[in-house]
Amino acid sequence: MTAIFLFSQNLVLESFANLKKYCEGNYTILLTTHRLFENEIEYLKNVVGDFEMQTFSQYLTDAEQEEVDIIADNDNVENPMDYYLQVRLIKNQKIAKKVAVKYPDAAKYLLCNDLGIDEKPWKNIGFKELKCQYYYDWSAGFKNKVKQSLKKIPFASALYRKLKPTGSANPYKDDVYSAEVDGRKYVFIGRLQRVGYRIDLPLMKDVKEKELLDRRIFHDKETCQYLSSIHERGKCVVPDSSEYDVRYIQDGYLPPN
Repeated sequence: MTAIFLFSQNLVLESFANLKKYCEGNYTILLTTHRLFENEIEYLKNVVGDFEMQTFSQYLTDAEQEEVDIIADNDNVENPMDYYLQVRLIKNQKIAKKVAVKYPDAAKYLLCNDLGIDEKPWKNIGFKELKCQYYYDWSAGFKNKVKQSLKKIPFASALYRKLKPTGSANPYKDDVYSAEVDGRKYVFIGRLQRVGYRIDLPLMKDVKEKELLDRRIFHDKETCQYLSSIHERGKCVVPDSSEYDVRYIQDGYLPPN
């Protein structure tokens, strides 16, 4: 039997350690909205065995993508968030329909309902929801907060400022790492899960650097480079100033979908 697992970049891949029973004896397909990094693929092979990797982009042609955009842009759309939700829903409906035709007898599991996934079309074709571990809380309450905010403000940066907890002195918690190479210090702020293996630095958790960040004491650009990832940039409290060297690393591997 074929077993299909649908998930997004928000899934903590270690969750599959508890899903092995659903893979054993089955032909496993991992369907995602993004593409996995090489180390993530190797990890999953060790946990669930051989599998076929599929992405949303494989199921829609450029013409179909254009059709989705046209259909979504209708009289019911009042703001950018409405448009985005329409695009997501229609795209999921089209892909779910193709998956249902191609794999009518497969066991189907829905692991995420976020970051490009709309659960309704998938549940309609028999996907069973399995709760897992996630990097971020995309609960209904949080989604509604995002939706209402996007209706009122035009830019993503404004959205972040609106959602950022007031008086939040430590958005990075203890996710502060550092390394020193050739006399230069490197400080990474945020989670290392998706980008750590691609950074050729011996980064280790650093309590002293965390305490300096807590006190808003920063190294100048001549002696230190601050790093974070695109998705974790909200945790970087280093000012956007020519005095400091701050770099953001792309941590998403997205096909054109």
